[in-house]
Amino acid sequence: MDHPLVSVVVPVYNMQLFLAETLDSVLKSTYPNFEVLLVDDGSTDSSADICAQYAKADSRIRFIQQHNGGASVARNTGIRNAQGIYILPVDADNLIAADYIENCVAVLEKNPQVKIVTCEAEFFGGKTGRWKLPEVSLKLLARRNLMDNCAMYRKADWEKAGGYCEEILGREDWDFWISMLKTGGDVHRLAQVGLYYRVRHDSKRKRTRHLKSELIAQLNRRHKAFFYQQLGGPLHKSRTWSETINRVKHLFEPERIASKPGYEEFVYNIPENFETTKNETGISTFKWQNEQLEVLSFYGSTKSATAAKSYKTDAKAIGYYEKAGFLGKTRGYFIRKQNSAKPKASLIVTVYKNTEFLKSVLNSTKYQTESDFEIIVTEDGDSTEMKSFIENYSFNHPYQHLTQPDEGWQKNKALNAAVKAANADWLIFIDGDCVLHPRFVEMHLANAGEDKILSGKRVKLDPKTTNDYLSEKINIETVRRRIRQAFFGIRKGMKFAEEGLFISPYGFLGFLPKMRKLNYLKGCNMSFSKNMIMAINGFDEDYILPAIGEDIDLSWRFEMAGYKHKSVRNLAVQYHLHHKENWMSQLENAAIMQQKKENNEYICKNGIEKQSTAQ
Repeated sequence: MDHPLVSVVVPVYNMQLFLAETLDSVLKSTYPNFEVLLVDDGSTDSSADICAQYAKADSRIRFIQQHNGGASVARNTGIRNAQGIYILPVDADNLIAADYIENCVAVLEKNPQVKIVTCEAEFFGGKTGRWKLPEVSLKLLARRNLMDNCAMYRKADWEKAGGYCEEILGREDWDFWISMLKTGGDVHRLAQVGLYYRVRHDSKRKRTRHLKSELIAQLNRRHKAFFYQQLGGPLHKSRTWSETINRVKHLFEPERIASKPGYEEFVYNIPENFETTKNETGISTFKWQNEQLEVLSFYGSTKSATAAKSYKTDAKAIGYYEKAGFLGKTRGYFIRKQNSAKPKASLIVTVYKNTEFLKSVLNSTKYQTESDFEIIVTEDGDSTEMKSFIENYSFNHPYQHLTQPDEGWQKNKALNAAVKAANADWLIFIDGDCVLHPRFVEMHLANAGEDKILSGKRVKLDPKTTNDYLSEKINIETVRRRIRQAFFGIRKGMKFAEEGLFISPYGFLGFLPKMRKLNYLKGCNMSFSKNMIMAINGFDEDYILPAIGEDIDLSWRFEMAGYKHKSVRNLAVQYHLHHKENWMSQLENAAIMQQKKENNEYICKNGIEKQSTAQ
């Protein structure tokens, strides 16, 4: 029979009175293959001399000395130097039974699902009698320590648990057992007494009682997910009442948390890790266990339903966390894996020189509830200022910047370049003067369909709201409040205020957007698949003046190709920044479109493919 090596690790600090007795009990073990690692933690008595004597007399004993760092540091030092498959920590004042090591190994060898083997114990010294230990369960472990540190486990599991926490003074074994067991695994308690626990008037447990509050705070920080799963919230100083306290608290401040297996620690701790100021929302990227994760932070209970739905339907979603403050807003976080493959959508932004407006538009992309998209800034020109701005802007999404010679209005040419460059199957088009509602991309994708062309509208902001927003005197929430005021006639100067009202499709007014039809496209707010636009050969570059060519012309051509309009009014909401609009006569473009209709040229000849190569 094979006898795998067991490493007995004994941290030592000023234990000259008891150390020899402890070592003698270990050396009497009936198990034939073990080593002993004595780690002197800067003793000031003769403990180090005793360690040296035993190491010299027995080749199974190794002696390590270090500056005083505490029991956890010494224990970790010993285990790092251990050569055994199995680890048994033994305190330098306790004793073990002769057959304890042998019995522990037998259980671990036969039961790979067992992580820890412990035993019955007896007190001696200042107190005698059986140590009455309860049955081990995770729920009970969340409230109290259930085992002495003198229990055997695999060194591999010590490594996975991250070792003993060296910041915790006292009850570090409780913390370690939680680290070991919260990821799964069983505990086996031997029926016989294997440990004899010495009770001293100055025992560590008595010395560290005053640190109870600090210990509980440390445990909650390190194992928040574990305590929430077992107790419905954090561990409290009144440990026995923790679960009841949490239930009462959640009546006033409910929390809803969901996580895919293996991501619990990240999801449950996201409020503490997400660095944000009050009322700020947006997307942040975190690296966790060699994965890139995206976290969307949001406020509002209406968005919570979206987070819960996305968690169920988004293959990359790993969890969400939301908490409703007492008489306050709901704070939420939606977590998903960062995309490494094809994005769900390409957001195509057409621009010409105005970097101030573009900055506000790009800023609004950072707060989208759907984060799986790329940004293509397609410029009808090639300005140095725009190039410098793009290079220095901090994007949260993959992006491309496309340029072309500035030869007058050539927007359709710029749009075709973006279509060709897009990596996604679904294309969303906006202008560089339209700020997006946080659910803009989400709503376009939610309504997408291979036979559907989607179109929304925009609210035109008044000059003061535009200037206040651009100068950051107000945030987007204030803009939305002013739109509501304009809708009810309280505020003047805005146009189409009704288009700036977002109506959740999941709320009790969700039927209203379905009633608001739109049978033509608006170039500032439309989307369709790449296959669809390629089927009609893209945008017609015969149009060299603004209006009609970039949207109205597409409408009839899509209809001729068999595609149908679908409105996203009051769903995909956007806010048009005020500026002077230099309207030109549309008669020339109207005449071009009429001629093409008469010739049935819904597949244009001067589009993505030119006539010489078009089929």
